[in-house]
Amino acid sequence: MRWPRKPAEGKEIINFVISRAIALLAQKGVDLKRWIHLLADKLNLFGGALSVIFLLIMALIVTYEVIMRFLFHSPPKWVLEIDILLCIGSVFFAALTGSSTATVATFGLIANPEMLSRR
Repeated sequence: MRWPRKPAEGKEIINFVISRAIALLAQKGVDLKRWIHLLADKLNLFGGALSVIFLLIMALIVTYEVIMRFLFHSPPKWVLEIDILLCIGSVFFAALTGSSTATVATFGLIANPEMLSRR
């Protein structure tokens, strides 16, 4: 048996599966708009909580680094890289919560002042 057309590619398969899932949910009476709104709300809460957690971890790491540097004269070498990654992650998750671009950029400049020196 010959295929009437070329086999479906990945994007076509994904579109078919999504459209079929939406049709099945509509048949069962699921309010898709309400479900998507609820999912967006949960993502907002998750992003905000993760952003705050990243900031708290960043503060603890910086505190540890200051104590190690001034009391024991042995600063850890990994602190700066981890702080930068946590700062970037925090800004991205804050952006997920719906903060404006200006708010996220301002927060990034406050948390990482080296961004100003790259002009």
